[in-house]
Amino acid sequence: MMFMMIFAASFLQGRYIKTGLAFFALALAIGWSRIYLGVHYPVDIAGGALIGVGTAICVGRILRPRANSIFGL
Repeated sequence: MMFMMIFAASFLQGRYIKTGLAFFALALAIGWSRIYLGVHYPVDIAGGALIGVGTAICVGRILRPRANSIFGL
């Protein structure tokens, strides 16, 4: 779920709303299924979601301006 949340937050930051929402829905489905099957506790899933969103925000705000200046995007 964490990786899907990273993708969702990254696409939402890049203004790709439909794609970001699709990844968000997929992340929720994955998280719910892991709780339902008893593989993880709800706190594990919530922690993964928070880490995923936090990572995407940090990388987007720190590395994107540097990549834009280096590659001229």
